[in-house]
Amino acid sequence: QTDHVNITLSGDSVTTHVTLLCGNSLGRPEVQLLGESHVHLIWETVAACRNLKPTNAVPCYAYNEQRELFDLGDLVGINYHIPIVDSSKSIYFSLCGPVTGENSCEGGGVCYKDETGNTNIGDVTHVLTLVRKMGVL
Repeated sequence: QTDHVNITLSGDSVTTHVTLLCGNSLGRPEVQLLGESHVHLIWETVAACRNLKPTNAVPCYAYNEQRELFDLGDLVGINYHIPIVDSSKSIYFSLCGPVTGENSCEGGGVCYKDETGNTNIGDVTHVLTLVRKMGVL
């Protein structure tokens, strides 16, 4: 059975139903049903999980200057590997949360791995920000 929480908020003219479902990231709400007098939101988030320990993840989406949403949720939980040329050292990073698995380093979002082990060299502490370079985005 999936962990979930149902919340109903009623105002003078609109009733909002929010269903929180257990997920592997902070997630964001998605509108499922929108009517004249009611709104139903589904939000898949780690906050709804009973047995899942929250991490230091941040929301995995950003807006550009035109307020267009860039959803990077599919990248949650993926570790990226950068080998350091001519050595046995590597850097691992995760965009929206800590590096996981055998390459993790005390909850860090960027880990340096060498012969002595893994070292945290960067934490995930801020929401992503889009940076405009050479007219892109």
